Amino acid sequence: MKKITFWEAVATIIGSTVGAGILAIPFAIAQVGFIPGLILMGSLALATTTLHLMVATTALKTEESHQFPGLAGLYLGTSVKKITFINTTLAGYGALLAYVIGEGQVLSGIFNGGTPLWSLVFISVGAVAILLGLNFIKKLVVLMVVCVIGILVILGFHSFEFVRIHNLNTMHLENWIIPYGVLLFAFHGTQGVLEARRELRGQEKLLPKVIVVAGLVVFGIYVVFTLLTLGVTGVGTTQVATIGLGEHLGSVLGLIGNGLAAFTMGTCFITIGYGMRRMFQDDYGVHKIISWILVIGVPLLLYVFGVRSFIDVVKTVGGIVIGLNSMILVVTFWNARVYGKRHAEFSLGPLHAVGWILMVLFLLGVLVTLVSI
Repeated sequence: MKKITFWEAVATIIGSTVGAGILAIPFAIAQVGFIPGLILMGSLALATTTLHLMVATTALKTEESHQFPGLAGLYLGTSVKKITFINTTLAGYGALLAYVIGEGQVLSGIFNGGTPLWSLVFISVGAVAILLGLNFIKKLVVLMVVCVIGILVILGFHSFEFVRIHNLNTMHLENWIIPYGVLLFAFHGTQGVLEARRELRGQEKLLPKVIVVAGLVVFGIYVVFTLLTLGVTGVGTTQVATIGLGEHLGSVLGLIGNGLAAFTMGTCFITIGYGMRRMFQDDYGVHKIISWILVIGVPLLLYVFGVRSFIDVVKTVGGIVIGLNSMILVVTFWNARVYGKRHAEFSLGPLHAVGWILMVLFLLGVLVTLVSI
């Protein structure tokens, strides 16, 4: 039973992480080159895994159940809670909007028909799933992880012969900021960590291992998918990677790739949407139905009124909004170690030097992303 719970928790973090980001990574990495992009990917994977461990420690030092804004408010005050709520909400809405945009493009590629129509169909189905709650989502994310790994194996086996090494040799180091925001978006899984903490109630000592395993799996998935996509499509890599991949590999493999995209974005949409619904309920006492309407209504309105650039949404949310929240997260972790009333099942130590390095990294990313916009 514990083994099942462990892997369900791993799947929860992966399910809240692997979504629109995986489809944007190949295009973003293509702008800087595979080798420097791989180095940046590894660096941000390490940074975000460290952040996730900080989130876990903060949650375990806290007696009450909170989402991130509630934790920030508890340890840093009401003003920071408001700022974190705004940032977290913007990040959540940006992610949901990216999924709506990307899913519409992918589904129109699979079934034909207009992209806006499929985006609206998708958000309608996702809204029902978010309303159903955690038990449904737990089963879905486990299925998603199995399907993602299986589909990647199939794609890798059949597309390897189409990989061209020269597509991986280009370097444009001056474009390093382009993949930064996308990668930070793609590796960010704070809500999944907090949900995993809920699932492991009574088995909290497993949480750090869950986070590390989930981080390694996510990193592996991104590396393999990026290698295959860039190796096949090169400079022709599209913003939604599987669309261009399908054009090069043929209809059957294109269908498999787009199926991967549709499933991962759908699952991540539901996981993050549910996390936002819980944030409104747990931290602000908003009624379940009103919370649900708030989660679904904003990305729907943004899409209807014309916000439909996939890569711009992902890059901006990752570089600015998630970057700012990550800085607040580090300080929240420091204060939770001192003022938290619960005995945590594991400790990271103060991590002062690591924390300052992370904050400088995220601040630099925020400033450069703002300039690039």
